[in-house]
Amino acid sequence: PMYGGKGNFTADISLDFTGLHGDGQLDYLTSTSMSEAFYFYPDSTKGQTYSFQNLEQGGSIEIPRAVSDVVDVGFYPKEDLLTAASVDNPIQFFEDEATLEGQLYLAPKGMTGEGMMAFQGAELDSRMFEYTRRKILADSSDFRLNQSGVENLAFKTDNVNSTIDFDERMGDFKSNGGETKIEFPVNDYICFMDEFKWFMDANEMELASNRKAGSDFVIDTDEGGSNSNFYSVNEFQDSLNFLAPKAVYDIEGSVITCSKIPFIAVADSKIMPDSGKVVIQKRAEMETLERATIISNYVTQYHRIFNATLDIRGRLEYEGQGDYTYYDELNAEQVIHLDKIEVDTTLQTVGVGKIDEEDEFFLSPFFGFYGDFELLANNQYLTFDGGTQIIHTCENIERNWFTFRSEINPSEIYIPVDTTMRDMNSSRLGVGVMVADDSPIELYSTFLSRKKDRGDQGLIEALGYLYYDRKTGQYQVGSKEKIKQPNLPGNLVALNQESCEITGDGQIDFQVELGLMEFNQIGTIKNDGLKNTTFIEGVGKINFHFDDGATKRLTEQLQAWPDLAPVDITKTHYEKAIREIMGLEKSDKVISELNLNGQFKRLPEELQSTLFLADVKFEWNDVDESYQSVGNIGIATIGKKQIFRYVKGKVEIEKRRSADVVRIYLELDPANWYYFEYKLGIMNITSSDKDFMTIVAEVKDDDRKLKEGKQQFTYQAVASKKKRNDFIDRFPEFY
Repeated sequence: PMYGGKGNFTADISLDFTGLHGDGQLDYLTSTSMSEAFYFYPDSTKGQTYSFQNLEQGGSIEIPRAVSDVVDVGFYPKEDLLTAASVDNPIQFFEDEATLEGQLYLAPKGMTGEGMMAFQGAELDSRMFEYTRRKILADSSDFRLNQSGVENLAFKTDNVNSTIDFDERMGDFKSNGGETKIEFPVNDYICFMDEFKWFMDANEMELASNRKAGSDFVIDTDEGGSNSNFYSVNEFQDSLNFLAPKAVYDIEGSVITCSKIPFIAVADSKIMPDSGKVVIQKRAEMETLERATIISNYVTQYHRIFNATLDIRGRLEYEGQGDYTYYDELNAEQVIHLDKIEVDTTLQTVGVGKIDEEDEFFLSPFFGFYGDFELLANNQYLTFDGGTQIIHTCENIERNWFTFRSEINPSEIYIPVDTTMRDMNSSRLGVGVMVADDSPIELYSTFLSRKKDRGDQGLIEALGYLYYDRKTGQYQVGSKEKIKQPNLPGNLVALNQESCEITGDGQIDFQVELGLMEFNQIGTIKNDGLKNTTFIEGVGKINFHFDDGATKRLTEQLQAWPDLAPVDITKTHYEKAIREIMGLEKSDKVISELNLNGQFKRLPEELQSTLFLADVKFEWNDVDESYQSVGNIGIATIGKKQIFRYVKGKVEIEKRRSADVVRIYLELDPANWYYFEYKLGIMNITSSDKDFMTIVAEVKDDDRKLKEGKQQFTYQAVASKKKRNDFIDRFPEFY
């Protein structure tokens, strides 16, 4: 016995000038230390062993098995303590399942230690280990774990409370003071967790965090600046980060499986993995996501892509493909596929897809579509680039697919229509009423359908946008402003789905060659292709070189003639014509003056013409191949003078292959009339008004003529009434 029975020494003891020493065995509690050189001091015994063994002890005070060969032993009877420090080789613990490079402390209360514990490829550093029969415990420790079978550091964390249970084959680690930083060097990742468990036999870690997803979207490279707890430290991934409250680390494969991820912030988007899981391989390679959801962009959240297959390359880059739900104006759903999704140079998510004709996709119940489409995250609506087709059953109008490219708002679809409009076979299309270029001359309707001949010209045409008006059941083409406010200047052409009539509003071009004579019509047109009828009504602005004296005589006769009905301009297209001719800003003032006073104080220059018809209606005659007026003619002005009276008469615009002809007949009564006939630069004038005829006849030859470039115009009095009589004899209202 030694030191009052606190230890036992067995073998030889000797005393010499170096002191009291012995060669033998020192027993203390459950330990046995064997050395050739123990040195005995009044307060301690020290020595270096060639064998050290501590026996396992159960019961209320558990002590682990610990063995080694060479250790530095210290026995301190006053403290009732034995220490054993490793020298060349670590101390073996338990059933050779762990080692200690450091020092253990054995006392009646149990065993403690300090240094580095190594086990199962792991290293645990602490200044204070506590040991039970089969456990290692540390209030504060640093933990490292190597990849199985190699020296690569796979897992590292500091300042954790550790419990290693060799019976359960599990390590339990909890952070001291908030979360602990965990490093995955093989994976190029770090994370912040509250606790983790190591399942030794399964060779995996389970990690957990109490962090909650923030309400705001944050893409942050600062580890402490967001709600993320997983960060890529790969140099090519721009600090990709996300929140994963749960994760499992496969140590052997160096694979991190993260779960309960609300979203991953990449570029301008939120990416939500299926079931909230992602898998991270070595070198920060994230496995391809399947069935993921993308919300883009994170501010506007205009777009939701689902069932996506994605590769996340970094914090600013991802690519893949996915499905997109298109909602039309009735909120009907159609799923279309984005073949490619990526991030452009402005960090905006973009995607492209293709819709086949066989998919029977509709932009709305009124517009079919096939072709390409494009998603730009910053834009609320998709851009479509392909062919669209309107829906109708009109036999007289072809249903052609025609090409366009435009962003489409499903609730208010406007499809651009311009002069380059073609069908899918590159054939030119028309919108309006066409005049055939070849004989027999005919009028026919087009509405996004092919012209019969390339040379056919529009009686009225419209460009701008195609729109469907649900209230009227019409497809309309015109400017957006004109579609919304039809009384504005500009052309508007519409197709009625039920009646199949084409109607037009705006400037009407009779497609006649009149040289230096002008005949401009502004108003409306209606073409019924099924009945083969065309009606035109509106304002006719007619200009030709004419003598002022003759103009004055004609004006005076009309102004003085009794019983001519007044023109109510509110029932005509006269105000519309003013807007077309003068523009909105000028016309509003002029129209207000006209409505207030019933006439102009001074006729605006823009409204001055040889003959300005406030109300003239035409119908097309297939047999005569001409536009022929119907009913009385409302005359607004002649030259600078205001008339605003209705006169019985007839206007005909005849289209001929040889030369176009204009005939104007005004009748005050059967005995008082004026007849003008123009053809090939010559205006022949006949009238019952002898004074009028004298004035015309006495105009000097040079004054009758007008020449501009190669074009010439002249007028002349014709005494013969034959042409006038031949003309009115064709129309029963003059019998």
